[in-house]
Amino acid sequence: ARDRYITKIGGTKNVPLEPSDITLGAANATQLTRYTINTTALEALVSLTDEQRDTIVGITEVPTEANEGESSSQFASRVHGVEMSNKGKRGTIPCLIEAAQEALQFEAVYFPVYLDFRGRQYTVEYKGLGPQTTKASKALLQFAEGRPLGQKGLWWLYHELGNAMGFDKDLLDVKVEKAQNIDTTDSLWFLEAEEPLKALAIHTDITAAIQSGNPAAYVSRQIIYVDGSCNGMQHLSLMTRDTEGGEATNVIGSIEKRNDLYGIVGAKFLEILEEDESIEADYWKTYDHKDIRKVVKRGVMTLPYGVTKQGIADQVISDGFCVTKDRSHEATQRQAAKFKETLWAAVDGAAPKAMELRAWLIEVVDALCSEGQAPVWLTPTGTKVIKTYRKPIFNRVYIGKQETRLPSYSNTAGDVDVKKNKAAIVANLIHSF
Repeated sequence: ARDRYITKIGGTKNVPLEPSDITLGAANATQLTRYTINTTALEALVSLTDEQRDTIVGITEVPTEANEGESSSQFASRVHGVEMSNKGKRGTIPCLIEAAQEALQFEAVYFPVYLDFRGRQYTVEYKGLGPQTTKASKALLQFAEGRPLGQKGLWWLYHELGNAMGFDKDLLDVKVEKAQNIDTTDSLWFLEAEEPLKALAIHTDITAAIQSGNPAAYVSRQIIYVDGSCNGMQHLSLMTRDTEGGEATNVIGSIEKRNDLYGIVGAKFLEILEEDESIEADYWKTYDHKDIRKVVKRGVMTLPYGVTKQGIADQVISDGFCVTKDRSHEATQRQAAKFKETLWAAVDGAAPKAMELRAWLIEVVDALCSEGQAPVWLTPTGTKVIKTYRKPIFNRVYIGKQETRLPSYSNTAGDVDVKKNKAAIVANLIHSF
């Protein structure tokens, strides 16, 4: 009954970040970037049928039957989740088109930047349009200021086309070669790409550059993205100068070889289970080397960001890799327990120094917070990050004649929440870097 009178409050407000001049300069440079709309991608999006637009936004097929061991209520919940997700995805297209058409009225558009409490940059989006939103949105944007391709620009356009097609796991030269040989005889060839609108926009630019007769002098406005591979583990490996983890995440190594940490961990996962004859181990052995990569990926990806062993168990259940999604199901519990312990050991074997640093950071924060001192640190660019998780203070108030307690969150009052600070430190530190 008391909850009827309590306004729920999310938690303590963050202590203001103390950004360095370098951090502020970087943010200003980002928000001063001028963008225009890629009309090729926009015209294609406008002309597509509803079914073709479903391909653009990645509509998921609605399940028609329950999985083995799944109850009727769980199946109904899964169906509802897919339907709501699809509805939300479809709703983004009209807003995106409207925003892009509005942007065409101007010589260029800008996306203001704000910093979160860790100093990370985020751009403000408009009706779904922005450089950090969906793949479709990114494909609609190009730089307002073009540059000649030069000697390497055409190669980089093919590189981006390869990524858009879904060849991003290939070696660079293999990716580019595949991109150079895609079949575009069908006018809707791009719908087969992983990022359809991006593939169309990049290919159109490549064609124009070649037809110009002098690709090096051709002025392109395309945006080329360069991504990391398992960024969290890359940072931990860099911080510890861990050659084993660095090679596994492509921080160091040869351009002729691309390592896949998820695949490496998956192989170690199965290797650890080789001599294990338990029922749970036999269950996980039914996944081959290719499929086990998908199973371990989420756990490996989130482990550097502070996920706990129990969190890993919950993930593998909710992702549907156990026999059921029912956490109370006995076999499911045993499978998840075996998975979390084996995955932890497998990651430790693939990037030992990263895991050692992760454990050390949590230990240090435990010691600090136990003495009432929250963690504070400087990023490499000189920005001061101050993040304190504190337990709320409850004030007694009377509503009518009934006593209740209202939470009062403060950054300076209330005991330091040791558990929350320990859980967040690795993620916050890496994100700030």
